[in-house]
Amino acid sequence: MNRTTKSKFSKLIDDTTVNIILPTNCESPFEVKFLNSNRVPKKHDIEKIKISIEQTNALHIKPIVAYYNVENNTLYLIDGQHRYEAAKIIGVPVHVKVTEDYDPLWMSVLNCNQKNWTLRNFADMWSKDGPQARTYQIFIEYLERYDITAGLLVALFQDETDRDTKDGGNREFKTGQLTNQHLTKVQTRLSQLESVKHVAANPPIEQRTFKKQQFQQAMLKALATKDFNLDKFLNNLYCAKHAFNKLARQSDMLVEIFRILRKRGK
Repeated sequence: MNRTTKSKFSKLIDDTTVNIILPTNCESPFEVKFLNSNRVPKKHDIEKIKISIEQTNALHIKPIVAYYNVENNTLYLIDGQHRYEAAKIIGVPVHVKVTEDYDPLWMSVLNCNQKNWTLRNFADMWSKDGPQARTYQIFIEYLERYDITAGLLVALFQDETDRDTKDGGNREFKTGQLTNQHLTKVQTRLSQLESVKHVAANPPIEQRTFKKQQFQQAMLKALATKDFNLDKFLNNLYCAKHAFNKLARQSDMLVEIFRILRKRGK
């Protein structure tokens, strides 16, 4: 921050905390520890944050919160232990807001009141401006028009039938790289899914069943299977009994789809 900008905020400086830059690739002037009452960092979460930092390092605008104990010269991390561990792996410094006071209630307040961004939040951000805006606007239009989860809609845009769970999940989508390359196929698949919605009568497919990720993924896998006959499946589904409302696993739903497909016209 330059001198002119700093002067604008000179009367608003908060002296109850100290902001420091803490190196993670060399020895620290004090010991760094986690508080026993905090969550144990999970490897999967650390890996996701590591990937995020490597793509866009915004650690300086979201400092870690820590309590400094003068007596044992130790910095205890209150909030941001996953960011700290990820930064250590990469070897980049972290920005820390340090306090000499500590209330155990801060731990629950800081962790329970945070809300992670949903895929819809990312879509809203990227739809506002830029060359990718129109693609994300279409994504939002489809999300509002059809009963499909955001994760599966991203998969359709990527010409996949399963949600992306690797490398932190939906990385390209979250970084504004969604494309309209498969848009025609997306529209076709959404229409095909919609055609299944109200066909069954014995019993009707419940709304909660139709909106299950497992059911939608099973249908998308079936539709992507060579020689799958959607018209035949719909005709059979209208007459046949089905167990979709009782099933929970994608694999079981896929078996049920093909059982119904083969039920007549052998």
